[in-house]
Amino acid sequence: MRTSLVRLFLWTMSIAAVMTVATSTLTAQTTGKTFGNEVSFVTPPNLRLLSNDSINGKPAFDFFLLVKAKLNGVYDISGGLQDYETFNVGQIDVWGSNNENRFWMDMHQTQIRFRGQRETEAGTLIGYLEGDFWGGSKHFRLRHAWVDFKFIHFGQDWSFFGDKDIWPNVLDWDGPPSGVWRRAPELKFYFDVAEHSRFDIGLGSPGADVMYSSDIDSTVSAASQRMPDVIAAWKQTTSFGHLRATAIFRNLT
Repeated sequence: MRTSLVRLFLWTMSIAAVMTVATSTLTAQTTGKTFGNEVSFVTPPNLRLLSNDSINGKPAFDFFLLVKAKLNGVYDISGGLQDYETFNVGQIDVWGSNNENRFWMDMHQTQIRFRGQRETEAGTLIGYLEGDFWGGSKHFRLRHAWVDFKFIHFGQDWSFFGDKDIWPNVLDWDGPPSGVWRRAPELKFYFDVAEHSRFDIGLGSPGADVMYSSDIDSTVSAASQRMPDVIAAWKQTTSFGHLRATAIFRNLT
């Protein structure tokens, strides 16, 4: 078994340049990872269309576009991940003998974000679209596409089990080492049942990432799901942070 450092830490040895076309600084409300219902800026974005009219004390409409262009450079110092673009420990070929060094650069982590907000007499209508170029062969990949109105949220977003409020801000995509990063189509209903309590319930697209080998059992194969997942979550905010519990009901075929 060989020890492989494979890739230098991106945040210390890589070439990483982050340039935002719509220069702006987000407040801690969004933590810079993605946008939600509440967004505010220290410096307003340059590519922004803001209405001078107001409804319910807010601009009648507010649209903006953000582009985060990132140049990522990596040097594999002892081999093991020559065919990968991120430091995925589970993919290190520890039994292999290919110690070939490799340097490469890409801009696959470049992100495009578009958000629109429209005020109506009945409430606020919000739409959000986000993508990058991690779809393979430099193709565009859809990350988020959702619409939110009052207590209804539908589209592709972070899973019910994800909690972006606790994720640390990172420069690269190689950490933290664990977390729920799944994005899935969903229909969610959310309610503020008390001042510091929120309840979510809805339907999610079923799916599982399972690795199995036909060499072990040739009769094992993936089964198609026949019903959506029913998911519920409770979030309780306290003076020291928040607690979140999530449960799922899934039909196993």
